[in-house]
Amino acid sequence: MARIALLGLALLVVAVLCAATALRAGRNSAALHGLEQFESEELSFSFGDDDVQKRDVKKQNCSPDGTVCMQLVRDGDTVTGKAIVSSFIETSLQVKFTKRVNIKITDAKGKIVKKGLLRTVLGRRMPGTEKNEFVVFRVVRADKSKKWSFDQRFFYHVGSYKAQHSKTATYRLPFKGSFRVGQGYKGKFSHKGAQAFSIDFQMPEGTPVLAPRAGVIASVVSDQSKSKFDAGVCKKPVTFQCKTPGSEDNHVLIRYDDGTYGYLAHLKQNGVTVKPGDQVTAGQLIGYSGNTGFSKGPHLHVMVNRALPYTDKRRWFFESIRVAYTDASGKSIIPAKGETYEGA
Repeated sequence: MARIALLGLALLVVAVLCAATALRAGRNSAALHGLEQFESEELSFSFGDDDVQKRDVKKQNCSPDGTVCMQLVRDGDTVTGKAIVSSFIETSLQVKFTKRVNIKITDAKGKIVKKGLLRTVLGRRMPGTEKNEFVVFRVVRADKSKKWSFDQRFFYHVGSYKAQHSKTATYRLPFKGSFRVGQGYKGKFSHKGAQAFSIDFQMPEGTPVLAPRAGVIASVVSDQSKSKFDAGVCKKPVTFQCKTPGSEDNHVLIRYDDGTYGYLAHLKQNGVTVKPGDQVTAGQLIGYSGNTGFSKGPHLHVMVNRALPYTDKRRWFFESIRVAYTDASGKSIIPAKGETYEGA
């Protein structure tokens, strides 16, 4: 299993004229199994009522890798919030407004945002494009004769919390040949919680890995070189919290047409053969198995996930889905620990 923590927050403040700015650190961004989530720092707007302060103000807050940027632009008595997305998979977004003084907030459709909390799903970047932009909200000064201010931050996680797994979706075993299951659904070692419905197939490093289902490559990592369990890499007992450089997992994330996504992990260094935006068919080569990240030995980790709605009580905002796989004979099976299965 793997858990990647993306450390640090990227903040860009552009052309700030006569506005007081306060930036307060939020939670670190993080990712488990390549499924990114991020909470931004806070942007503060505070305006007077004189003509000089009515000049345009633009501020921008981005995730560390630039997957999602929130751009706020003031034009007179209105601030428009736009999301700029570079992800090939949908994004669940929450925007929180605090310290609201003399303002009215509406969403992209003009609906009043109550209690300063807005939730929405951003569409994905389409293959062949560089980004996608969405108007998310507008903040308007309520009383034109008074000062107005607000603080704003955003949180996002990969995938649409509105996605529903297709009942007709089928999955093939992601390999050719026969391999044993080292850990099945709800495995005691690490298949718990959000990743309960994961499968680990034991296989030699360098085994070809195939797409279980057709889709679009949403993200990949291929530059990691170590297992956290390698001698001298992490202090014992080894945990996900060990962040020795090069010890996260290499993986491929595939966006399926129902908005769910597949995750295949622990691939070998430089062992990914696809790139974000690529269309893949079921059975197409996407990489080679390895032993990177939270991995006790060479194997392939496979799971299918869907995003969950944001709540402050959740640590991770996805859940794995119990699915069956088709073997070489065409039989639909639920791979079980200790059993060997043949893929076509």
